[in-house]
Amino acid sequence: MEEKEPLFLALETATEVMSAAVFRGGKLLGVQDYYLPQLHNRLVTECLRQLLLNIDLNIKEVQAVAVSAGPGSYTGLRVGASAAKGICMGLDIPLIAVSTLQALAFTAIDWAVQTDSLIIPMLDARRMEIYTAVYNALGNELVAPHPRILDEEPITKLVENRSAILVGDGVAKTIPRYESDKNLILMPNVLPSARFFGTLIYQAWLEKRWVNIADFEPLYLKEVMIRQGKKLL
Repeated sequence: MEEKEPLFLALETATEVMSAAVFRGGKLLGVQDYYLPQLHNRLVTECLRQLLLNIDLNIKEVQAVAVSAGPGSYTGLRVGASAAKGICMGLDIPLIAVSTLQALAFTAIDWAVQTDSLIIPMLDARRMEIYTAVYNALGNELVAPHPRILDEEPITKLVENRSAILVGDGVAKTIPRYESDKNLILMPNVLPSARFFGTLIYQAWLEKRWVNIADFEPLYLKEVMIRQGKKLL
């Protein structure tokens, strides 16, 4: 009897989308997305419950959990990491970390292959700052994830006049400057989702690239700013 491919659970909480998906190998079986900003801590349990119910799956059948490893929202990443760690520890299964930007790049893979373009995923990091990286048409990293201030560091310096696809909610900030650039394809309305994790999870599983559950911390890229409340007396 032929052995079935492993089952993976994926969690994406790095942005305003709370998303969970289940894969059999690299094939998507089901996905649940919620667009309710700043409610990830309340939604994560319900999101998982509804997803498993929709595809009639017992969570004990899952063989690994993948979580969006950042960059992104500090709170969102913490919620996702905590949930993923809890499931892995409870079921004694591996934890796989997936780059938020690399998974976002995979939303444009087909188009990149057709046009021989690079992919520049861009996440909004407030004001004129973004989190970004560069990937080739196979999804391989060429420039590591980093914060970038668009007023000071033009995106075109990352691609050196090559054709590139800009994808993600950070792209909206570039439209006034780059919409007429024939080398750039702008895709501003794409948000990260666990549905795009499949290939990355399966590759990591085959190569046994999982992370230490106790030590794992998401990639924040920027220091967390904690505001002190005013003293009343």
